[in-house]
Order: sequence, then C-alpha cells, then structure tokens
Amino acid sequence: IQGDSTWTLAGSPYIIMKPSGRILIAQGYSLTIEPGVVVKFPGNASMLAIKGTLNAIGTDTQPITFERGDGFTERWHTIEFNGTDGEGTGTLKYCNISGGGAPQIPEEDYHAAIDCIFGATPTIENCTITDSEHGIYSTQESVPQVLNNSITGNAGYGIYLDNSSPVITGNTINSNGMHGILQKTEGTGA
Repeated sequence: IQGDSTWTLAGSPYIIMKPSGRILIAQGYSLTIEPGVVVKFPGNASMLAIKGTLNAIGTDTQPITFERGDGFTERWHTIEFNGTDGEGTGTLKYCNISGGGAPQIPEEDYHAAIDCIFGATPTIENCTITDSEHGIYSTQESVPQVLNNSITGNAGYGIYLDNSSPVITGNTINSNGMHGILQKTEGTGA
C-alpha cells in the first residue's frame, strides 16, 4: 500500500490473496481498518507487513478479526510491525487474532501471530490472540505496548521476547503450550 487507505466494513471481508500473499504498508503511509472488518489469510506465507502505520481499532461490540481463510486449516504467517525505517507502528485495539505464526524457514524459533521487529513501536490493546504458534514476538529493540489483552490457547509462548523492551500491563496470559512469557536475551521488559 503506497498511499493512505481505509478498509471499510462495507468492503469486508478482505482476503490477502494467494497463499503467499503479502500486503505491505510502506513507510510514510497508513492503513485504517474499520470496526467489524474481517481479514482472512489463505496460506502459510500470507502476511500483513507494516513499515508505515496500521490503525486497526475495533470496539468491544465490533472487533476487527484476523483469521485463516475459508477452507485453510494451517497457520498463516503474521502481522509484522517492522521499524527498519523509523515507523512500523500503529494500533491493534479490540481485535480477534487467530491462526497465525507459520514459520517461513525451518530454523526460525519465532513465529507469532504478531511480530515486532527492528525497533517497531505498536500498541496492542484489548485484543484476543489465540490458536497461533506464539501470540506476540518482539525483538531487535522493539518497544511494543501490550495492554489488557487475552493471550491464551497458543501452541508455544504467549509472548516471546528477544532483545526487546516492551511495556506489558494488565494482560491475561494462560493456557499456552509452553510458558506465558519468555525473555530470551537482554532487554528490560517493563
């Protein structure tokens, strides 16, 4: 996406086309997703990559949903906030996120529904993150704010941290296959 865009409820669902489909929000641009919108990922390489700004702000009664595409039973890749160019930011608020975290190479020890890399600074608030490999992965000096979410029922960790300093407050993190939170290397985690 090279221009500010809005995904409307009237246009929903939005399908990240092709099993290897990737939507990139370029630096300097934003994507706004309206309450009630459904976004479907039909393949294990499907992803939403944010180098600009993503504003996916649902409501308690009209959450935004990120899920597997119809008939697809494996995991899709990720919602990736990438701060390489100084952005990789935005807000996921009142979102239901399920089925993410397919690895792209076998050696990856991270593969989460939401990835925060290279200094990304998103806010993830009042979301439900479930049925994914890991819930949230944060690395490479990223500083996400993870506030009041339900991160449950994931195969691995609820939150996987590696050289990251997130703010983690008021979350319910339980019933994940491994641990609630893993702090792999340095980083302060508030």
